[in-house]
Amino acid sequence: MLHRVSCLLAAFLLAGTSLAEDFSRFRIPEHSVFSLTGELEGVYDRTDVDTYDMEMKDAFWQSTFVSSGCWLVESDRCRSSLSFDGTVIGFRDSYERLSSSGAYRGLDTELHRELIQALDSDWDVRLYPWECPVGLTATLTATAGWAQGWWHRERDTEGGSQHSHEWEDIESWEYYYSAQTSFGIGIGRVRNATSVYDVVVLERRLREEGVITKPLRDATRQALIDLFYREGDYKILHQRPDRFFWRDVERILFDDPAVVSQDYDSYIAQRLEESFFPYRRSRSIGWFFGFHGAASHTHELDRWFDKEFRIWNIQDGNSILDTTSYGWNRYDWSEDEVALGVRAEYYRPLGTDWQISLSTTYDLPVQRPGDGYDWESSAEAFYLLADRWNARLGVFYTREIIDPKDRNLTHRDQWYVAVYPELGYFIEDNLELSLNLNLRHQKYDYHIPNCPDYAREDYYRDTRVALGMTYLFRGAILPRFNGYLPVGSCGPGG
Repeated sequence: MLHRVSCLLAAFLLAGTSLAEDFSRFRIPEHSVFSLTGELEGVYDRTDVDTYDMEMKDAFWQSTFVSSGCWLVESDRCRSSLSFDGTVIGFRDSYERLSSSGAYRGLDTELHRELIQALDSDWDVRLYPWECPVGLTATLTATAGWAQGWWHRERDTEGGSQHSHEWEDIESWEYYYSAQTSFGIGIGRVRNATSVYDVVVLERRLREEGVITKPLRDATRQALIDLFYREGDYKILHQRPDRFFWRDVERILFDDPAVVSQDYDSYIAQRLEESFFPYRRSRSIGWFFGFHGAASHTHELDRWFDKEFRIWNIQDGNSILDTTSYGWNRYDWSEDEVALGVRAEYYRPLGTDWQISLSTTYDLPVQRPGDGYDWESSAEAFYLLADRWNARLGVFYTREIIDPKDRNLTHRDQWYVAVYPELGYFIEDNLELSLNLNLRHQKYDYHIPNCPDYAREDYYRDTRVALGMTYLFRGAILPRFNGYLPVGSCGPGG
């Protein structure tokens, strides 16, 4: 454990030193960012199988709506981010299988519908009371969800003189909530450098169009950076915010001797005002490494109702068996946990087209009677292909091990990994059409004492293609690891 932590700390210190010069001449002013987005996604999957003894059809449809919001406040001494994600998922899965073997014929049908709603929120605060980049951290995470499902299954079989018919209806409800808080200390800073890159792109375009012939002065760049960080204030103060914002941009530029022409045509004016990233993606820079202690509480309640009907007939119509049964079940579970761990983050824009985001968390639960750990890592690379085209590749990995020394206690080893490449096109500045591929792999290995049936190993693999649309209602879209992170931080430094 100590060796792993030492290696992580050394790697992040070296990385932080390598990027320290990027913004040494500029100061990021106190600012706030608010964003609100809505994303709608549809997935359709159909499978048809036809063999000599079996025909199978499976049609799956899923619709997903996700609304995400984030409020980031950042200064030299404090960084606070409050984020939420609301998700509504509805899906319908219909299955039909016709099998035959000699005189036997069987028809199985199933219809499964489900509605899922979830709300995740996360508050992350980092205070830097000293001049050195050592900060105190505090987080509060809350999750709540509700799900309702309906199943209808039917089975008809024929063989010789016997015919049978069975059907089953199941309705289920699931409720859950969890809360977690943590406190810690760490070294390093992660800053929102979005407006710094906006000024870099603006200066590059000014040189391309011949408005300036040499680099801008540092004082001019700093004044532009301060102004771009306050761009959101113009939308509150003015009816036509862009007109007043770019008026102030021109006033700062015309005071710089690098500007050789104050007269430019409509094409140049339009080119300067175009967003570099059409949806103003946030550019974070920096690193952080810290230790923390965390406490969490989770509660889950499941209820389901089962109605089953069976009838067996012989060929002349006489009933051999006719039954109807009802079932009602309830499952109530809760868990409290205390853990100690480390967290490392690394964010780096590579030029104006690339953005790299890395994070990892390693926790050791202190209440478990034995060895075990929780490890969660994510990585994302974003690349701007053209003005309105972008590509993203993300990887998420998590693993949990419970391995107590007492062999009479439950042992568990499970891991999950997801890879999600995505291609996006901006129809308008605030509207993105995206195509993504999700590759998911899961493995569960359980050993429960005195229960041989539960000593098993399960492996799952899933591949899915989705077409979706995202609309930015307000603000800048902040870094996110989308797909399979139900609880996460939505902001630079996350």
